[in-house]
Amino acid sequence: VSQSRYSAENLMFEKSPDAQLEVVGLPVMGVIKAGDWRDISILDDDTEPEIIQVARDPRFPRATQYDLRVSGDSMNEKFADGVYVTCVYFPESGLSLKAGMVLHIERQMAGTQLIEKTLKEVSFSGGKTILLPRSTNPVHKPFVLNGGEDMEVYVRGVVTGKWEPVYF
Repeated sequence: VSQSRYSAENLMFEKSPDAQLEVVGLPVMGVIKAGDWRDISILDDDTEPEIIQVARDPRFPRATQYDLRVSGDSMNEKFADGVYVTCVYFPESGLSLKAGMVLHIERQMAGTQLIEKTLKEVSFSGGKTILLPRSTNPVHKPFVLNGGEDMEVYVRGVVTGKWEPVYF
């Protein structure tokens, strides 16, 4: 028996060095598309979510994990249209914001039922947290995390990976 089998990490987390990640599938919690403002009063949440067969991220064993399908070009330098991003629910992640982190963001126009779901990369400038698009399309603009008087901004999740289907 090799010495590595009895490392502190393997004993603490009951992992075998040759253990494989179990592919259990994560629910696709919707489509994420910058600039697509939707009326939340007409969204249908009663449908069964699609499930894609990807492994849970072992760094977050107790946090909620989910997928989103990317639509559009607001983050096409990192995530092409049609790719799925895997996410961990930010409040359960134990993480703090760091430059370069990609977030699942929801923006809501104050006083309305219009909401936008998008991905943005974290940056810091002048004491503010800036959320950047990573796009070849100049129509997508950065915005400040705390929003403003007319905008509420919520960090829903942190992108932990991506999965891209192959069509044939």
